[in-house]
Amino acid sequence: MLPSVRTDDFEYFRTDTFEYCTKLEGMAKAAGLEDDIPQFLRLSSSALPSLHLLCIKNDVTLSEFKSALSSDPGSIATPESATKYLPLHIACLNSQTPLEVLEYLSSAGPKALESKDFEGRTPLHNIALQPSSTRECLEHLIAANPKSLKAKDLKDNLPLTLAANAGHCHLPFLFSCHPINETRFAPAASSFVASLSCSPPASLADFPLYLQCGWVEVVSNSTLLADLSTADCDLVAKLVNIVEDCPQSSAEAFAYAVDDTGRTAMALAVPAIRTVLQARLLFLGRYDIHPTVPVHKSLTCVVVKAYDLMAEEEYPEMFAKYATSSTEISKISKSEFRCDVDKLRIVHHGRHALQ
Repeated sequence: MLPSVRTDDFEYFRTDTFEYCTKLEGMAKAAGLEDDIPQFLRLSSSALPSLHLLCIKNDVTLSEFKSALSSDPGSIATPESATKYLPLHIACLNSQTPLEVLEYLSSAGPKALESKDFEGRTPLHNIALQPSSTRECLEHLIAANPKSLKAKDLKDNLPLTLAANAGHCHLPFLFSCHPINETRFAPAASSFVASLSCSPPASLADFPLYLQCGWVEVVSNSTLLADLSTADCDLVAKLVNIVEDCPQSSAEAFAYAVDDTGRTAMALAVPAIRTVLQARLLFLGRYDIHPTVPVHKSLTCVVVKAYDLMAEEEYPEMFAKYATSSTEISKISKSEFRCDVDKLRIVHHGRHALQ
């Protein structure tokens, strides 16, 4: 027999918990309760499925959740009729919900991670509204469904914007996952840079993909870097210093971090940051040594393959050279042509080989 919901089970759901749930406010007002959403939920609780009720309570064990789901397997994917809340949506509105419960609910009903309620909000939107929800819970929801970082509700709110409105204690972390160029996020950007300075990723393997995407978004956006810099925190200068001073394995993580399309930070970063990444990782600041066996070894030398990552920048220079030359391009000598082709030849996925 599942425990029934008690009046005090809703005490944690203060009115300000639902400050930005405008449609839920409307439902409470329509029921004659003005903006007292907790009271509205109390009176409406009898219509909620048992698993949904457990998500409201603050003192339920994981075994009780497992028992409830075992008794009614379909409830994990059954939305409440008025709000379209799945159990995970409700659990995320309660910042007292432990991480193990969120892990269990999202594992048992993974579609809930991207499901939207009647306000167009995912579970990540709901937990972003709770100022004291833990970073571990945020990390779990983001890792389980990174796309939810860019999901907008019916009023075009991202999880980050709702977190900012609610004054979330982990706003810098959310900013680091999907940065937004709004001046109110300048303090979050400064905190993000400070955290990287203190704790850079130990290696690429220790750099979660959602944080890699956020890093690439930051270092490749010159407008954001300029707009969110302050007199006390020049973001580009700070990031350059971090890359210069961090351990080699951290520099590799910063350079080879990828966005959600697979493009690396070293390829997309603004010039100042790209230059320092190249200086840390490339031979002579431009050659990426290929990690294979040498193409030639003898008593006097070793020949390895390397990719010239700067060759692409020489194309415009070479074009300008011939475009402004008094000599017609058609009259270029065979030796000059071969020299330039050899210098720029493409041998592997658009990269340039040097031996």
